Amino acid sequence: MAAHVFISYAHKDEALLAELAAQLKILERNGLIEHWHDRKIVPGEEWDRKIKTELESADVILLLVSHDFINSDYCWGVEVAKAIERHESGMARVIPIILRDCLWQEAPFAKVQGLPKDMRPVVDWPSRDAAFADVARGIKRVVTELEGRNSGRAAPAIVPLPEAQPTAARPRPAPRGSRFPMKREFTDLDKDAFADDAYAAIKAYFESSLTELSGEEPTIDGRFKEIDAHRFTAAVYRNGKKVAACTVTLGGMHRSTSIMYANRENAPPNTCNEDLHIEHDDASLHLKPLMGVFHAGAGEPDGKMSVEEAAEYLWKLFVGQIH
Repeated sequence: MAAHVFISYAHKDEALLAELAAQLKILERNGLIEHWHDRKIVPGEEWDRKIKTELESADVILLLVSHDFINSDYCWGVEVAKAIERHESGMARVIPIILRDCLWQEAPFAKVQGLPKDMRPVVDWPSRDAAFADVARGIKRVVTELEGRNSGRAAPAIVPLPEAQPTAARPRPAPRGSRFPMKREFTDLDKDAFADDAYAAIKAYFESSLTELSGEEPTIDGRFKEIDAHRFTAAVYRNGKKVAACTVTLGGMHRSTSIMYANRENAPPNTCNEDLHIEHDDASLHLKPLMGVFHAGAGEPDGKMSVEEAAEYLWKLFVGQIH
């Protein structure tokens, strides 16, 4: 049975979450894990109850650590607290994943071995692909050990955590409707960084998905090509004949903080079939399609998309060309 993996993160780190999800996809396809995070809550569900239910059933709990994660009252007061409780009871395995440098050494999970290698923050690696691949390999080792435990072999030792503060003494968490307790102001730097991270996550999603698509059918071949730091192309061939192609570019027709998609290789500048703009509300940054290709079933009713939803949306536009 696949291990249930719960991912706790700050919404400002959503682009990095999407890159991690792309690296974990192969573990899902091989039946080793199934992962869950709060963007999978569907309309009509009570978010607080759903999150707590998923936490209670998790075999592995990933904590995506950054200063924004530590600053989140809900992440800290609810998810981290429950993660520690379940780790100490031996019911789940907690794995801190250091995304950005912060004082994680002062956190209650500091004595637990985390990822990536040497606890080097993901954003400090020369290649984020390499960092998240290292994380994925570490998670695979853990779920393999847990599978062995469930099969009757000895369970690996769990490093004890410092004594958790009683739940009653913790401050009441902020409403989950936003991970941030107050209205946020997003600077141009925030938007540019989000656009860079979103583009990197979409690129990783396309590259890994093309590899998987090529392995599913002998007559299908995928080709991924990075033109420069802000532009890549993808193509699918059936029996050597090109049946789908696209170009994805960081920087759109009207602003640098958007991602353009065109249904052809090497599309001329400012030519696109879709343009995803980086926008924000009072709590978080998100992507929003501009061209009207957006369809119900991707993102929220008002068109807001997470990075993971945006990657899946553009991928569907791309493979939709295949007949």
